[in-house]
Amino acid sequence: WVNVNSYNSSGGTGYYDWNTAVYPDGSAMSDGEHIIQIRAHDTENLWGYSATRLVYVDNTGPLIGDVEVVYPDGQTMAKQGDTILIKALITDNIAGIQSVTLNATNLNGNTYNMVDDGTGGDEVSGDNIYSRSVNVSVSDTGGVVFTITAVDTLGNSRSVQGSVLLDNTVPVVSINKVTSPTKYPNQMITGSFTEANLSEILVNGLEPSISGGDYSVIVPLVEGSNLIQVYIEDKAGNTATTQTTIFYDPNSPVSIIEPDDYSLLKGTITIEVVAREITQEVWFEISPDNGINWYSLEGELGKKTTDFNYIDGWKKSFNTKLLGDSTNYRIRVYSYSTEAATKTISDTVSGIVVDLSLIHI
Repeated sequence: WVNVNSYNSSGGTGYYDWNTAVYPDGSAMSDGEHIIQIRAHDTENLWGYSATRLVYVDNTGPLIGDVEVVYPDGQTMAKQGDTILIKALITDNIAGIQSVTLNATNLNGNTYNMVDDGTGGDEVSGDNIYSRSVNVSVSDTGGVVFTITAVDTLGNSRSVQGSVLLDNTVPVVSINKVTSPTKYPNQMITGSFTEANLSEILVNGLEPSISGGDYSVIVPLVEGSNLIQVYIEDKAGNTATTQTTIFYDPNSPVSIIEPDDYSLLKGTITIEVVAREITQEVWFEISPDNGINWYSLEGELGKKTTDFNYIDGWKKSFNTKLLGDSTNYRIRVYSYSTEAATKTISDTVSGIVVDLSLIHI
């Protein structure tokens, strides 16, 4: 019992200021139901009846939990122009919720009221999940903080922070040099990419193997021109594509694939060709004077260099210092095969020549 120090001895109203955070003895008082009993006595020390009151004490802000950011379908991050949904489970079992605000100034400069009435992006009315749809207008990349503040009807408040993951950086992807034309029905496509938040890479719809910032996949080819397209997407839905073309000719007798037209060459180079499966030999010639004089790769006039070994591919080395500097170099190759099964003459030389345009050395 606590004495009321302010009262009228002739009767009337007495007052007692009560700090609801503590009991009269100074110990902490918990939130919830409390019963107040009041009694009085007169100058003859005769006690009257006790009056009781049931009161509810609430000195604590609303509880905020299960903060969630819902990104657009198929994304786990957002980018500029996306609309996201921010929601949280908010309860106050004593005083009740008066307001819930979302400070989204880091996302678009605005502050919003969050609702639990089935509007503004809220899915179900009255389920204590307060929600708000927010459009992202900033171009940042990384975690961007927002703040949710809930206030009950007694003015108690609580705030929590959450973050939205943003990625406004477009991926970069490239394709390494391909072999074209080719006589092979499949080709390994390789390349590199730059993307910290990779979602997927597809090469002509195929999922490649990924190692660090590199990818690789074998792509089947159809006869003729083949478009090779690489598609990359990050977790925020940013995309990029790049493409190249491979010409597949299973009947191509012989094609030079290295070096390229108009290459600028120095030192020892490798000349590489592709030829039909039936090829047994490939002959190489080189001319420093635009086809007037032809030399072997060893520098002998009127001679050819022959490759009999396909184990490492049809390829030979040439030291560009043998015949001197020139801007009029040409390379010529022949393929040789025995085709008794398909021709009336038992031994036939395939004299088809692939003569590249000028190659600078």
